[in-house]
Amino acid sequence: MGSINAESVAKEVGQKMLDGELVDLQAITRKHGYSEKSAKTQKAKNTKTYQKTITRFVPLLNEEIAKIQLVMASRDISREKYKDLADVLDKLYKNKQLAVGGKTDNTSITVTFDSAFKERII
Repeated sequence: MGSINAESVAKEVGQKMLDGELVDLQAITRKHGYSEKSAKTQKAKNTKTYQKTITRFVPLLNEEIAKIQLVMASRDISREKYKDLADVLDKLYKNKQLAVGGKTDNTSITVTFDSAFKERII
């Protein structure tokens, strides 16, 4: 049997992700009975129970992402609240990545300049 507290944390995190809200994992973890130290080290997130529970939200996140993408592609964007849709889409992508343990930013991009470019800007 898994940790009831870890499962409760995962369920609340998953629901906040679906609602497009910011997730304060430390506050949620404290709310569900973890100590301050355990909350800071994200102990609940590292449990098998949490991982199993949070992955159940991934298909739902994918559905929400698809709905927003459909609206953004099919409507007259000048009348849509494009900025709002893009903001929610960004949060959903990041939340999905957090749920599956993926990266939320692209740290693999490296920009290099050749000598011809450097000479042009000097």
